Amino acid sequence: MEKCLVVINQDCGNFEKFTAKTVETILGGAYSAEFADIDDDYRSRIEQEGFAAVAILGGDGTLNSVLNKIKGLDVKVFYLPYGTLNEKSHTLDSADPSGEILVGTVGGQVFTYVAACGTFTPIGYTAKVERKKRLKSFAYLLEVLKEYKVHSIHARLSIDGEIHEDDYTLIMVLKSKRCFKFRFNHLYNNAKPTGHILLIKSPGKNNLWNKIRIFFPFFRAFFIGFRSEVNRKSMTFKEFNKVRLHLDAPTDFDVDGEKKTLEGDNTFRVRKLPHNFIVCDTRKARRLAKRKEKYTKKVLE
Repeated sequence: MEKCLVVINQDCGNFEKFTAKTVETILGGAYSAEFADIDDDYRSRIEQEGFAAVAILGGDGTLNSVLNKIKGLDVKVFYLPYGTLNEKSHTLDSADPSGEILVGTVGGQVFTYVAACGTFTPIGYTAKVERKKRLKSFAYLLEVLKEYKVHSIHARLSIDGEIHEDDYTLIMVLKSKRCFKFRFNHLYNNAKPTGHILLIKSPGKNNLWNKIRIFFPFFRAFFIGFRSEVNRKSMTFKEFNKVRLHLDAPTDFDVDGEKKTLEGDNTFRVRKLPHNFIVCDTRKARRLAKRKEKYTKKVLE
């Protein structure tokens, strides 16, 4: 029997629902499961002990971290979404059943659904672990008012050769139909090797009047959504093959819910993930595991 290494993030939002029996149900007897913590040197273990598969147990940030760490390894990947928002698993609910998915890349690193900076984006990495475990997605709402700020991020972008240069309060690169729990990108297609970029221009200083001014493009973007490309005075939403982004200063990005700082020249593309990738239905697996346990108890009585 081949071996699967289950990499676990115990800080993920729904870790309390995890049981080893759920993992056994998902693997279905095809693999024997062994376990590692997200902070372990699991890449070396995979290489040295000959694991054929990796199961990633956590949220979007955990998925990002493990995919980047196992880059170049020939292993099958199971994703068990136990995070708070699980944006990628919700995006892939109708993905290609062959196990192929497309992801974004920047600076040689993979991101599975979003890389963004500016207004609201720190919410993804500032929400406290204890609050996420206790309050689930409401933990992010506590950060909303604090992060409703006008940013002035000067950037020069080439979107498939089309130049955009201005001060922006939001720069968002997507390979997803949703972010912040808003299902707003109706142009998303997992099978298409393109991404989307949203730019919202900055009106200037971070004051009350300008906060009122940016409310309208944010409402348009996230509550109404996009069924076609948009190129307006205050906002741009476009499909892309390649984006070149130049930042004048180091800028903190939310990359799949984790904080990463980008600076200088950066290139965004969409690429096929070089792993057979399976998103697992953990709710169904938990139900099946409980039924199996009850049945076993009855047989033994």
